[in-house]
Amino acid sequence: MASTSHIHGTEYASAHGSAHSTEHANAHASAHSARHRDLRPIPRMALVTMLGCFWWSCLCLLVAAPAWGQFDDVKFNPDAKRIFAEEEIFVSRYPITDIQLTDSAERVVIANSLGQIIVFQQSDSKVIRVLRPHGGSVSNFAILNMNTEILSAGWDSSFIRSSLITGRVLKTLSSYDRTDFTLSREAASASAQIHRHRIYIMAVSRENRYAATADQIGRVIIWDLRTQQALKVFRPIERPILTMAFSPDSRTLAIGGAHQELLLIPWQDDEVQIDNITLADDAVGILSLAFIRDGRILAVADGSGRISVYDTRKQSIIWETKYNDEIFVKVGFAYSDRYVVGVAESDVVLIWDRASGREIANLVQLGTDLKTYVHDAINDQFIVAGNNSRLYFFPFDAVDTGK
Repeated sequence: MASTSHIHGTEYASAHGSAHSTEHANAHASAHSARHRDLRPIPRMALVTMLGCFWWSCLCLLVAAPAWGQFDDVKFNPDAKRIFAEEEIFVSRYPITDIQLTDSAERVVIANSLGQIIVFQQSDSKVIRVLRPHGGSVSNFAILNMNTEILSAGWDSSFIRSSLITGRVLKTLSSYDRTDFTLSREAASASAQIHRHRIYIMAVSRENRYAATADQIGRVIIWDLRTQQALKVFRPIERPILTMAFSPDSRTLAIGGAHQELLLIPWQDDEVQIDNITLADDAVGILSLAFIRDGRILAVADGSGRISVYDTRKQSIIWETKYNDEIFVKVGFAYSDRYVVGVAESDVVLIWDRASGREIANLVQLGTDLKTYVHDAINDQFIVAGNNSRLYFFPFDAVDTGK
């Protein structure tokens, strides 16, 4: 309406029969014409000055940039090999929480946030079995007994052993019925040795003899998988435990807490002496842990985005690194512990040389957040799980890296 009164100011005034309105409308029309007359071309010197400032700013950005390559705002070591996914497969309607391989790498086993465990056949690229042992999200799981059983922990407080062949639940080691706040039938005989809160993480020893489960209030239970009984219950911290790993000899349990807690616990000792590892001041929340096969080195990913490689014997950090503003949610080793692998919360997986800390490769899958990975040494590939319920298959030839 305002633009109409400016353009047709005289008509507006005569329609109302008022000289005052005519003068008012004409004044608006004159002002409108004056504004149009002010839209003159920009003087040549001013235009030259603006362009000069623009190019000078670009030059300053180039000079200030670090000596790294760049790809869609993700900076990479230019000497590192960049690898893209060869295959992308949709396997679950719900976000993937964990993935494991059977010994022959013939099958990929996937857990999701609905409580399902899905068996995927690599050769046929199809799902061959779906289990649902949990009523809530599966925290993580392990494959036992010559690829015939699944041991899984969930946010429904349950710790369950299932058959990978039939899909049936074989044994509920720990469970808690929240509906009427009573213990489930399976756990009634061991009421003090169950979790009443979400199980955030489970760890299994290398020889599959022991398992450890930890919940959101910091309570840890050590299990003997031969007898399927709880051996020890303790609470090293009073906050959520986010990650755990057994040392290769099974005698030490590494625990990472939601704050700065990184503990090495010799749980088999009669008097447990907890060794508290001190990390950087900004290390908030230990998100992932992994031992190499001899137990001498521990890889740690914390909530500040730092990857640290720690010598457990010398009790010192060998090397550590941060990568832009990435947060690494999973850390591990690959190719006989030669490489450290870190899965970032965004869309990149980085691979470093374990001895030197030099980045040697990055696996890039744009467009989705990543959750975890598994290394398929038989087929020379990394299988990475995205939060979009897909698996990404990255070829990786250790010899081809030239390192």
